[in-house]
Amino acid sequence: MRPKALTAFMLFRPAVAIRDFFETGQADTGHFRSARQVFRVFYPRCSDRFFRNGRTAPHSIQGPLQQTATAHMGIVFNLKPLLLAAATLSIWATISAAQTPVNLLDPATAGFDNSLVSADRAAQLPQLLDGDPATFARFEIDPNDPVPVDLVFSFTGEGVAPETLVVTNSDPANGDRPARFDLLYSTVSATTGFRSIRDEALDALKPSETFKLPTAGANWVMLRLYPTTEATSLTLADIALSGQASAPETRYKFGESPVKALDIIAELAAFGGADFSLTDDEREVFAKASDNSLDQRDFENIALIASGVRDSAQRDALISQLDDLEAEARKSLDVSAPPKDLGEALLLWLHETVLTEGYVERQTNLSGVLLDKNFNCVSSATIYNALGQRLGLDLRAIEVPDHAFSILYDGADHFDIETTTPRGFNPHRERIEEFEKLTGFAYIPQSNKSKRREIERAGLAALIYYNHGVGYLEDANYYEALLANFRALSLDPEFTSAATNALAAMGRWSRDLAKSDQWEDAARVAALGRKLAPEDRALSGAEMWIWQDYALAVSEAEGPEAGLAVLERGADTVPDADFDPLRSALFIRPGEAAIESGDWDAAYSFAETGLALLGNEAHDDLNSWKEQLYLRQSQQALKNAQFDDAARVLFDGRTAYPDSTSIPRAQAYLAQTWSDDAENFDAGLKVLADFAEKYAPVSGLDGIAERFVLEHIREASQSGAATEAALDMAERAGALLASVGTEMEMAPRVYRIYGDKLIDESDWPAAAQLYSEGLERFAEDYYLNQNARYVAQQWQRAALESGGNSELEAVVGKLRLLFPTFAQNKGFGEKELEREVLNLVKARDYPGALAYLNGAQLLLSEETYRELRLYIIDHEANAAMKAMDWRRAAQIYATGRAQMAEPRIFSNNVAYIAQEWTTSEGKAAGAQGVAETMEALVALFPGDESVAEMGARTLTRLVSQMVREDQLDEAKAQVVLAREFLDPKELRSLTIVLYRDYGNHLISQHDWAGALAALKTGLEIVPDSSDLKGNVPYAFQEWAREVLATGKAEDFVAAVQDMKEVFPGSRSMPGVLENVLSQKAGQEVQQGHAEDALSFVNAVSDELDADTLHNIKIYLYDQWARQSFETDWAKAAEIYALGLEDVGKSSLLSNNLGYAKSKLE
Repeated sequence: MRPKALTAFMLFRPAVAIRDFFETGQADTGHFRSARQVFRVFYPRCSDRFFRNGRTAPHSIQGPLQQTATAHMGIVFNLKPLLLAAATLSIWATISAAQTPVNLLDPATAGFDNSLVSADRAAQLPQLLDGDPATFARFEIDPNDPVPVDLVFSFTGEGVAPETLVVTNSDPANGDRPARFDLLYSTVSATTGFRSIRDEALDALKPSETFKLPTAGANWVMLRLYPTTEATSLTLADIALSGQASAPETRYKFGESPVKALDIIAELAAFGGADFSLTDDEREVFAKASDNSLDQRDFENIALIASGVRDSAQRDALISQLDDLEAEARKSLDVSAPPKDLGEALLLWLHETVLTEGYVERQTNLSGVLLDKNFNCVSSATIYNALGQRLGLDLRAIEVPDHAFSILYDGADHFDIETTTPRGFNPHRERIEEFEKLTGFAYIPQSNKSKRREIERAGLAALIYYNHGVGYLEDANYYEALLANFRALSLDPEFTSAATNALAAMGRWSRDLAKSDQWEDAARVAALGRKLAPEDRALSGAEMWIWQDYALAVSEAEGPEAGLAVLERGADTVPDADFDPLRSALFIRPGEAAIESGDWDAAYSFAETGLALLGNEAHDDLNSWKEQLYLRQSQQALKNAQFDDAARVLFDGRTAYPDSTSIPRAQAYLAQTWSDDAENFDAGLKVLADFAEKYAPVSGLDGIAERFVLEHIREASQSGAATEAALDMAERAGALLASVGTEMEMAPRVYRIYGDKLIDESDWPAAAQLYSEGLERFAEDYYLNQNARYVAQQWQRAALESGGNSELEAVVGKLRLLFPTFAQNKGFGEKELEREVLNLVKARDYPGALAYLNGAQLLLSEETYRELRLYIIDHEANAAMKAMDWRRAAQIYATGRAQMAEPRIFSNNVAYIAQEWTTSEGKAAGAQGVAETMEALVALFPGDESVAEMGARTLTRLVSQMVREDQLDEAKAQVVLAREFLDPKELRSLTIVLYRDYGNHLISQHDWAGALAALKTGLEIVPDSSDLKGNVPYAFQEWAREVLATGKAEDFVAAVQDMKEVFPGSRSMPGVLENVLSQKAGQEVQQGHAEDALSFVNAVSDELDADTLHNIKIYLYDQWARQSFETDWAKAAEIYALGLEDVGKSSLLSNNLGYAKSKLE
């Protein structure tokens, strides 16, 4: 069992570190060191393999380095699944927040400019960049000269860092889709300096494709779209280029520049071999590389220095050799040929003249090519680029995992060149096979851009340094490896493989020194790593790891106090490191070893010594471990049945840790186990009593005592012992239970336990007898009362099922004697009778239910009998209603009312039946059917007002429906028939409904004359109806509005004449016409048609009385004049004067005329 303190940090902080390590090869310092501390405490042999490996294999060298790292990781998997499980659980706990990418082709993006796109193609850009897949851009293609479509976008300022390209195809019906694309960046100009970032074929079957882009900066982006064969146009729905609207962040991992780092590494020259100090020539070239000012001579010079030619005279001789090769090439080749032809010819010529001695895996030096004529991928690419650039070719290089090759650019066109084979120019499948057979490497094509990195002259020279560094690292020449990798980084700071190997060199160097017990030297190297790469999470912890290993080694040899002294030195040296977990571990490790040998006293001694020396978190961790010691020691004693020893240890622990929560729980568990192990019941009681007396207070001991007694009582019950024997056990346990403070009474629990057994056996008479006896002694016990009632209920149910009502009546009698406190109540025993009635009703046996109910009436209370009687009636009637047998349902309710002598029961249901029955008969036989139904209903339910008024309600609904369906004559006929059974008031209401609804129906059909005629007929029958009178002005209004909408005065005149013919002398008509005409005139004035409005009013004036005409014109002139307020007061005054001349007297026009004139003064 591991100590609690270590388990805590083992499952938290190390998990985060391991997650980071697996995802990035690095980890947060604080978390990562905690992970390693755990490994070093418990698995010192394994931890180095996990935490210190990490490196990249050389280009053109198939070394074991990556495989070794993988194998080491596999060992960790097998040895520590718990830690990896913890890492898996926390793998999503902290995820670094990345900067949110933006759409770089959005015109709103700062610095975006698409003006470089040709005018004809720029017209298609809005559709191409709108983010809508439903729109599309079409570019015309000449099938006789199918050149690709080039779209060039510029980004001002520091440029952009694209991350993702999304290409969305349009519907095939819109035209041919592009076959493939090539995405190129330039930081030079809009026409030169482009390099291919991703060249992919497009899947015509996919609506959209997303492509991840390698990290690179761009000031100009070219998207080249290639048409399919014989295409006449190229269509595309959308493109989206997302990323950061700023230059990409550098991947350089170190706090010092590479050149400065080389000076710092020189401090460790004593550990190295030969003189590898930085030369002046190197410093000069590195400075030019950092300024991007490296020229051809610089490139060739540094390539030779990287190849090991440090003597300037030797380099000059080799460069002269390059001059001679250039001269020979110019004689042998057509240097004026197109770049593609010249590049291919140069490759063939080189293999015929220079690269003649074949491929040698480790021959990475330019000097080796010139002197020995053998080569690998790096050296062959170097000489090809050197000579090709001299001949004017735009050559660069491609770095891929474990390999490198050249790339030739002709504007935006580009061609891969596998320089290791004479047929490696723009390689096809058969040439690729030749290359792979020669080198053993897999060709990385353009379509796999994620593994390709394009580099310039400096980057190609950096590969030479890098490959030498890999060899040094393999041979454990760490000093030389560091120098080589930082030289590579001086030329190419973004060279991640070199950075990775530099980090690996420092880590492995300090590890190897530590393994050979050279602790001080190991710490010095680790300090160098921290100084060079302070932001590297893994390496920044290396110095702390060394001090921890150092402290552990000293602790094992000289004791934890000596190890602590070493660790304190480390804490002074690395003040930001957290050494607390290992401080406590220095004392825990020997303590654990003492426990394994059975020396618990020594373990406590280590803890006490450490507690006197430690503080802060380390003190707390060690203190927690010591607390756990008491639990672990007691657990071991308990396992060996040494109960007294276990109790003594826990008592000591509780004394040492009075606030502990785990030790009291362990005491309670010990008491339980000890008592369970006792020989018999009485022996167990004595164990618990002695434990309570000797070790009191013990939290939870009351529950342990209760459980012990109850378990033995249950065993007695199951074994068939008499109740009296169990009651005697409860009495003997009384003293113990009182001493531990329990409030439970055991005797009632005896009755409950024995009663449960009888209930399980369905022995209801015996159970009832037992609970009766129990209630005599414990009448207030809640559970006994509840169980007694349950037994009584189940006994009654069994009696009814077996012997019917007579058997039930006998059982009820017995229960009333056994349980006088509740069985004497009136209605006792009726639950089973209720259940039987409900079952019969559920089966729709209503006569049977009624007969059973009447037979059991004497056993039921009056209230229960009434409720069940109503229940039967209501459910029988509801069944008839569901079948729409309204007569049957009404008869059931009527009979029920009579039998129960309650004339008002079921009122709502009776009203519902009356409504549905009359409606059904009304639909079938009209008013006659309603009359006959009402006669039957009134006879069944005399004096029920809701029934009596249902006939009029039903006829009203019936008549309204007929009117809506244009059955006017039928509706009238029903009204006539209704006279025979409706009273005058009901008949009046029905007549109003008839003509009101008929008028409304005609109004909805715009039959204005017919509507007015219907309303007039209704008013002749019911002249005082406010409903009918109110609808007449509405009909006037809507008719007038409809004809006004035509704009024809003659239509309006005809309509008014028709209105007057139907309702001559109507008092409401003038007001209606005034309102309608005034509204129309106001609208015309607002639209600038005042004269037209005035002409219209004059044209219809013969149909208007004088007052109406006078009012309309006053309103018209006033609205007309107000249109000129604030803009032309003279015109307003003129209109008011014209109005007074037309209408005569008007105080409104006169006053407003004066107001307008005052504005002119």
